[in-house]
Amino acid sequence: PALTCISNVVVALNCPPALADPELHVIRAQAALVRTLLAELEEVAPPRSTRRLAAATARQVISQLFRKAEDDKVFGAFSGQKGKLITGIVQQDVKDTSNVHVAVGDVEALLPRREQVPGERYRHGERIRVYVVNVARGLKGPEIVVSRSHPELVRRLFEREVPELVSGAVSIMAIAREAGARTKIAVRANTEGVN
Repeated sequence: PALTCISNVVVALNCPPALADPELHVIRAQAALVRTLLAELEEVAPPRSTRRLAAATARQVISQLFRKAEDDKVFGAFSGQKGKLITGIVQQDVKDTSNVHVAVGDVEALLPRREQVPGERYRHGERIRVYVVNVARGLKGPEIVVSRSHPELVRRLFEREVPELVSGAVSIMAIAREAGARTKIAVRANTEGVN
């Protein structure tokens, strides 16, 4: 059969490219693997218990393929964001009280205790700007680590708010920061007449 339904997910093996959903795109090599697996299942026609086991295995393989494709999509979207300033919404996690989870689109980034500003409170649903420290592949998918105490956060905030930095009339030479207490910035004028 050209159409197989597994765990409420319909996999169209002979689906024309025009009808394919880009969100559930399966790489051709992986689709060929699924086709081969399903062909083997149809040829053998084993007893009922073995068919159930084979169907469960096929279900796991297909769900892993979709999970990997989704993880690759998220990792690709955020790998270029490292070192940038992003805005997210604070999410509370009852199981993980020391870390703050920040929703950035469909993905949750992690704001660990060491990257938090001492004394700063993060309320559920509050919008905050964070600096993306690291994007890596973890055991449970992509891990995005963000910071509120990183010195580069100050640089990115100033680049957004001060037009002279963007135009190049002024440049930041150094930043010294004690998160939550004070921040010092050394600047230099690159053009005549700028104080």
